[in-house]
Amino acid sequence: MNKEKLLDPNGINKVASSKQNISPGSPGNNAVSCRAEKLILSMANHSKNNVEDQNNFSSSSPYPGGKNQAGVYQTIINQIPYCKTFIEGCAGSGAMMRRILDPSIKKLAIEIDPSQFFRLSGEFANESSYFIEHGNVLEYLQDPKLKMYLFNNSENVLFMDPPYPLDSISSKNKIYKFSWTQSQHEKFISVAKKIKCKVLICSYHNKLYDAELKDWRKVEYQVYDQAHNLKTEVLWMNYPEPVKLACTRYLGSNHRDRENLKRKKQRWLKKLDAMPRYQRLGILDVIAKQYNFIWNGE
Repeated sequence: MNKEKLLDPNGINKVASSKQNISPGSPGNNAVSCRAEKLILSMANHSKNNVEDQNNFSSSSPYPGGKNQAGVYQTIINQIPYCKTFIEGCAGSGAMMRRILDPSIKKLAIEIDPSQFFRLSGEFANESSYFIEHGNVLEYLQDPKLKMYLFNNSENVLFMDPPYPLDSISSKNKIYKFSWTQSQHEKFISVAKKIKCKVLICSYHNKLYDAELKDWRKVEYQVYDQAHNLKTEVLWMNYPEPVKLACTRYLGSNHRDRENLKRKKQRWLKKLDAMPRYQRLGILDVIAKQYNFIWNGE
């Protein structure tokens, strides 16, 4: 008997016993479709006005390919645009969603590993803007209801950190409990290229991703693998560089850069506050028009 995460209509997280065995099978699985309806109802009833204290979240333990390394999560999160719903497939420790603190953004993690799923469920149990699902993200991506509600909505963002393709790693040892076959990678890339939400995919360079995502925007960054070797990862994105981000706390190439930016923002705010109202409104209006911000005035 497996345990799976269920969400009630009021957005309260529950962990219940279930006899359904969720396997990486074909799309249209009744268990996935049934849970999709529960998930959609729960997320639709989420109240964005419920502001939570999210500053005490701690990074979960290291996970193969995890993105909690210094310099890695900052690079990725600085490419995530503001959205209505942020979905982290192959969530692992939830490295990205845990750092998006805006309560108006709904965060959904999909994780197939039971141990990681229960860890995330416990950590985010009292946070109403976080939703944790146990299952195979490939099935979720192909569920018709979720496609319509989540993955074909241009106001949503999907971040995928899938298992590394076998041709991109040198280790012959199994590093994941739940690896993907070449056919699963091919299916994922095929689906990712068709959905209409904004998509970020990270991995090492490999033949399939390099060929199929050659027209996507990409950013490269350095990571340490499990053997502590420095390697290059790629972040592929199907959208232009964002103007408005889901999180701005990590802007800057390093800590010194971020501290300089923090001081600069404080100086600019003081200057704006000291201006007559008409000058302040005029400057903010031209900035909004120049950089395509939606701003309704004071």
